[in-house]
Amino acid sequence: MRPGRRTCRPARTAPPEHKEIDALVKLAEADDPAMRIQALSALGDRGAADDDTVRSTLEAALADRDASVRGQALQALAVLGGSEAMEHLRQSLRDSDPGVRIMAVERVEPRDEGIALLQEALADADETVRSLAASRLKQVRNQVTSNPATAFGARRTAPAPAHRTGPGRVGSG
Repeated sequence: MRPGRRTCRPARTAPPEHKEIDALVKLAEADDPAMRIQALSALGDRGAADDDTVRSTLEAALADRDASVRGQALQALAVLGGSEAMEHLRQSLRDSDPGVRIMAVERVEPRDEGIALLQEALADADETVRSLAASRLKQVRNQVTSNPATAFGARRTAPAPAHRTGPGRVGSG
């Protein structure tokens, strides 16, 4: 290239989805709680589980002064999933606002650690949280009773063929 001469290169810009996420991240810090809630909801819808910017914005919102914002952040993180989701739900069970604790109980997957979290919620100070946790645990017990093979996400398999144990009797043992 000769001195004094410029080449025309297209400016490097972020892809549209990154621009949109960047704008939502800024909105998540707005003064108006309704704007923060909308931004967090949109981030949860558009974000990917491995997007550090989205995840860190949602995690920061868990400490928001407004309980509705904390609840929306928790909901979005639960939808994104990942290894940290259960810990966020567990921490939210200690939130000062019962609405956030209710959100945690509603969003937990009733398997493994989730069952332990629901059992923990049975001791909550708020009757609604306790009642919801009891209801969710009852649903799990009913699923186990009605179909133990699929209650906890196990693959359903065909039953083993029965064999005769005597005249007119069928057994499995």
